[in-house]
Amino acid sequence: KNDLENAVSSDNQKKRMSRSVHKLSSIFEIKNSVPKYTAPFLVQLTLLAKRAVKQSRGERISRASLVTTVIFIVFECAFWFQMKNDTNHSYNRYSLLFFMIIAQANGVVVASIPTFKRDTALLSRERAKKMYQVFPYFLGRSFADLTATIFLPCVHSIPVYWVTNLRPRADSFILFSCMYYLTITTAQSLGLLLSTVFPSLQMALVVTPAISIFMMIVAGYYIPLSNMSAWMAWSKYISFCTYGYSSLLVIEFDGRDIPCA
Repeated sequence: KNDLENAVSSDNQKKRMSRSVHKLSSIFEIKNSVPKYTAPFLVQLTLLAKRAVKQSRGERISRASLVTTVIFIVFECAFWFQMKNDTNHSYNRYSLLFFMIIAQANGVVVASIPTFKRDTALLSRERAKKMYQVFPYFLGRSFADLTATIFLPCVHSIPVYWVTNLRPRADSFILFSCMYYLTITTAQSLGLLLSTVFPSLQMALVVTPAISIFMMIVAGYYIPLSNMSAWMAWSKYISFCTYGYSSLLVIEFDGRDIPCA
């Protein structure tokens, strides 16, 4: 009886070992015979971008967004209407350029927070199946958010630029539009970064406004960059507002003759 039990046990062990070896060999064969990502990069990017656009359609370009944009346009045009080109109105130009950044960038940062939080489970499941890489997903998701989140803020700057009488030259307007677009895009990237850093959406939404406000404080409007204390001077280099605001100031004032009032 003992010999029979030992024989049966030995036979079962051999069968289990055989199945394990076969399973391991099958996994090894699959990994080596099937490409990691069968679809080319451009195909991944195209399909992911189309899906992201469909998912975000109607979420952010809405009546509320349009109404808010119109309110900002009316507000800015009313308070900074047709500024004169003299030293009495130089400060008005500083304040308008900075307000255009903080009014739109802060909203873009917060609006970008839920993006990855909403798609985390889907991304993990589809990447486990080797359907696509992270990079084309990021580009496709960013493209969808660019059309929805950044379109209206950038459009709002066009009438404001001419109604408020910022530097009335075509080349200055083109440079202004490009730098303003890059600033808002960077704000969106900050929102996407923070959405991946914090473990929960609630925590991200609480902490993000504080980080955004900190970057605006060190941008050079409230405290001139040259007057910033040595132990805090480093912070200006990590603020997207510093680069955006400085570039808009250079475009507005570089080489310009301003009469002294």
